[in-house]
Amino acid sequence: MSLRLSALDLARTAGLYSRNASAAQGTEHSDKPAHLDSAGLIAGFESRIARLRQEPGNLQQLLNAHLQHRHQHNKAVMKDWISETPYAAERKAALGKIAGAENIAAHYGLSNAETINNDSQMPFRQLRLENDASSPYARTLPDPYHDACLARYVEAGGNRGDNVLFVNGRLAGSKLLGYMKPHLQDKAELKPVGEGIMAVVFNNARDQQITDHFVTILGSRPSAYRALEGSNGEVRQRLPDYGVDTQQQLHALRDKTLPLLGKLPADHGHKALNDTILALLNSLIETLDPQCEDAYFHDPILSNGLQALTTIAERLPGLHHDSQQFANAYSLLMEEMLVCLSAVKPYGEEDFHKAASAQLAGHCLPAHLTAPTMHLTTSGMAAISHGIRQACDLTGETRHQVLTTPEGKATPLYFELNELPKTTADSKVLLSSLNASTPAVGSAPEHNWGPEDVIAGVKHHLAQQQDAVFPSYLVLDATVEQRGDMEKVVRALAPDIDAGRLKIFVGKSYQKHASLSSAKVMAGGIGLLSNDDDQGQIARSGLAIQERILNWIDNPESQLMTHMLKNREREFDLLERATGNARFVAENFFNGKGLNAAFAAHENTLPFAIIHSEQQAGRHMLDLHLMVGSEELNLQPSGMMSMGSIDHLYNQLLPMRFSFGFATTTMSPITSADEPIQKMRLSFGQETRGELAERFYMPAKLMHLGGSYWSCPKAYVEMMNLVEDALRQHPLPPELRGGSLESKLMHIAQAEQASSAPISADDHSLMQQQQAGRDTQGLTLPKIASVVLHLAQLLNQHADPSEGIARGPDRGVLDDMLKGLIRSGMPGISTPTRDAIFTLQANLRLSDMGFATEEEADQQFKAWLDDMDRMPGSSSAHQMPGNLPEEVFERASPQDQERLVNHVMNSMAVPDLLSIIGELTRMDIHHSLTDKLLTRMEQPTARPAGAGTQVSTLDQQRIQTLRQQRSNGAATFWGHSIFTSSSADSI
Repeated sequence: MSLRLSALDLARTAGLYSRNASAAQGTEHSDKPAHLDSAGLIAGFESRIARLRQEPGNLQQLLNAHLQHRHQHNKAVMKDWISETPYAAERKAALGKIAGAENIAAHYGLSNAETINNDSQMPFRQLRLENDASSPYARTLPDPYHDACLARYVEAGGNRGDNVLFVNGRLAGSKLLGYMKPHLQDKAELKPVGEGIMAVVFNNARDQQITDHFVTILGSRPSAYRALEGSNGEVRQRLPDYGVDTQQQLHALRDKTLPLLGKLPADHGHKALNDTILALLNSLIETLDPQCEDAYFHDPILSNGLQALTTIAERLPGLHHDSQQFANAYSLLMEEMLVCLSAVKPYGEEDFHKAASAQLAGHCLPAHLTAPTMHLTTSGMAAISHGIRQACDLTGETRHQVLTTPEGKATPLYFELNELPKTTADSKVLLSSLNASTPAVGSAPEHNWGPEDVIAGVKHHLAQQQDAVFPSYLVLDATVEQRGDMEKVVRALAPDIDAGRLKIFVGKSYQKHASLSSAKVMAGGIGLLSNDDDQGQIARSGLAIQERILNWIDNPESQLMTHMLKNREREFDLLERATGNARFVAENFFNGKGLNAAFAAHENTLPFAIIHSEQQAGRHMLDLHLMVGSEELNLQPSGMMSMGSIDHLYNQLLPMRFSFGFATTTMSPITSADEPIQKMRLSFGQETRGELAERFYMPAKLMHLGGSYWSCPKAYVEMMNLVEDALRQHPLPPELRGGSLESKLMHIAQAEQASSAPISADDHSLMQQQQAGRDTQGLTLPKIASVVLHLAQLLNQHADPSEGIARGPDRGVLDDMLKGLIRSGMPGISTPTRDAIFTLQANLRLSDMGFATEEEADQQFKAWLDDMDRMPGSSSAHQMPGNLPEEVFERASPQDQERLVNHVMNSMAVPDLLSIIGELTRMDIHHSLTDKLLTRMEQPTARPAGAGTQVSTLDQQRIQTLRQQRSNGAATFWGHSIFTSSSADSI
């Protein structure tokens, strides 16, 4: 892709403006600072870049390669948001055409915890890998899931109007009805539906309704993957394709692509997720290689998945700069990994046992005891409820006891565990969490609940059971598990286990951290730590029998789950990074110091934090003094926008996503009957520290419980205070004193950035240099970006540029902030934040063009083109044309018109460009721009390299149709409308 970058932009992208890079070039600039002013910088950079262009590894080529890798992801996101067919739908359609891949296609994009508010207002939107049966929460499944089960039920002879629920088999149905028997008015009947699906048919609606909730609590629902089987048509016979060589594809992935991912420096913010990808792919190659030597050598489904997998892996080094894009690509990688594993199905029950049983820390038990085995079940809740029920059966107890320490501190429990049968204060069956999944409000940050508490509580209990006939049972929820936790517990309690005083059922949900941020798995595991007495033998046998009857390993998602469990160490890497990020935000932003807000709860050893969701109108105010036309912009009466404190985060910076353990930071509501104030749990992800500063710095200053009053002038003061604080640590040289804001910001960025390695002639080394030390660089610019970003999001959402925002009292302040930040180049600022800031600038310029003199409008158009030169591919490039006054484009010079055409074409692929042109045609505007775009489309050799795919025959037909419609004055809608104020933000 050939993008027109200025010398200064090239230098900034490559990281050439550092002191170290200057020193590495010799003495040419040794007599004066490299950061004298923009003119001096450009002169020096021109000379150095010219020399680099003469060397092997041409810098422009390296940058183009890097930008092209980024561009592939951005094009996919654009397609997802504006074209007639989103990426996931296209991928499903392509898979569905391969004989034998019908069910694999039906499963594509299926998630057990989808993002709730990933809407057009969010700046950090993600590539949407959607499936109609995806659920907001693992066991709360949507209508398409129930419709699929019902359709299978009707095919098996049932009536659509029956009072029916669906469970994952006869065993689950029997357990459910046994549990509900005291509460039902009539008997219910079990009817087989299909593999992994059993219908529970009730005689009345009342019994069905009260039972439905406990299908979730007991983990009895069928797999969504099972429910969708057959929904994509009959599965055809798979035939070999002798034109493909899957083993060659595997070896190319191993030898050519993966080495690019292996060079990320240890202090890079995305190191943990990057290493997870490496481990998963290397393990996949090792697993599939023997299969490709024989039965799957010419398999078309595996070949298709490997091709997609390789393409994504090749793009990953170009996305290391931004956690959202990197996480998007990682999600896509997981989809294709499941495609490959579903095609081959290499894993069976013994593979799962080998992979999962490591969690039980059996090596910490005496060597003469039988090694423990982890058994597969449907969910963490199913594992825990089964452990309690079996322990009660073996001890004769009817209730379990919540574990407490000698001091009386009770274990925190996952919220659904509180709905299990009532507890007692005196039972041989103990229930405990290994770690909390939600920090307790009011607890000390240093210690809430952990392995030490489990050990102390069990030891205290056993001391009171000296004369007991039966052993005690601990049912341990180990879903949130830190590195070494299980070893610590097993070593401490091994003597009691060996002596027969204690047995431990260990349960774990594989939907959280064990799924390695994928949200692709609904399953759980349960294992027994015991000596070899009769009760131990009976309990082990019960687990094995249940596992065989359930046969959960035969579900499609179990292949990916087993593959992830083989790489169990990566779970700890991701958890430790997320925990460190939570601690960083708690210590630096939500710390309660000065006017900063504080988290309601946070524990240093967990990746969570709690904030109160107060929604009291009027407590958090944004005062805007802008003008719409000749009227004051009133977001609320009196020109004040009233918000609750949570609004500083909700729908602006963090997506809502139930559950936890994802690659990016999310939030979810937590409610309970005994707490009237709703809480929000922040579950931290893998972001860099700079990105966390962008998202949390300003909200922390505005979310304190006393309320806040904010305005554009206050934002400007905050910004300048940050500048002055930084300059006290890094004083300006005499030549720059009294200079512009952008020169000060460039000086600060240069002074705070981490040292960079010499430029080397490969694309990945260039990226490594750009991002080296991201977590250790100074945070002044990310904090400043947070201030402007927070304003930008409110204004982008509430100020419609088509109405024209003239210069009210606040406009000058906005212009000063945006000009200084944008012209500094925003070094070290993430792409989504830069994009949101550029979008605000574009909206303001659009407003001026519609409500200004011709001369002023023309100046704004040229300034907007200059902005886009600084950030090629910005969202403003494709949301602009529909709101751009046509006469402004007509008056522009041919060179400036061509600049706009280049930017629009560089931002998306051919089908999406045609959607844009179709929309312009439908609206009967911008005849000249439409003609220029169509002309370029008809001459693909004139299009910038990498701007999109080749023009297909269908696209050529659409071009001709659009030309005919334009000449006839007709209007046809080829794509979604993207030019209204509400939908323009979606791009």
